[in-house]
Amino acid sequence: MTPRWFWTLILKITLIKGLELHMNCDDILELYIDGVKQSLPESEANQYDTPSTVSIADDTSVIAAQCWNKLGGPKGLIGSLIWRDGSEVVTNEKWWCSNNSTASWTSIHFDAEEESGWGPATVYSRARESFNDPISVNASYIWASSGAIAYCRINLPDKFEG
Repeated sequence: MTPRWFWTLILKITLIKGLELHMNCDDILELYIDGVKQSLPESEANQYDTPSTVSIADDTSVIAAQCWNKLGGPKGLIGSLIWRDGSEVVTNEKWWCSNNSTASWTSIHFDAEEESGWGPATVYSRARESFNDPISVNASYIWASSGAIAYCRINLPDKFEG
């Protein structure tokens, strides 16, 4: 028989772990959670075929990503987050993008809808190759209206059940 403390410990570790955000960029990704730049392994951040995975808190307000299409050719930012209730946040037309960096664009206080040069993401097809990755099949490649660099962000719905 497994001791009760063991199951309590497993439950606590599961709740502390947070949620996993999976993002991929063709070519170079910088990822921000509530304005804080995330440290990504170079093997993930600079590989078009390797998604980056970051644990985030339930009460995260903003996901922001800078994607640089350094090598030319196809470009795109794609990603997903699955909430504990099973609902998803995926890259789609609900994201806001710009091809110009704006002061504090990663901040939770930034309002992309009010800023000049920001607009709904340009959505491309799902067209993923078989990377066997954790990104949701409901996610689409997105980008700014033009340019080699896209600055994209989304304000997350309040899902915190603390």
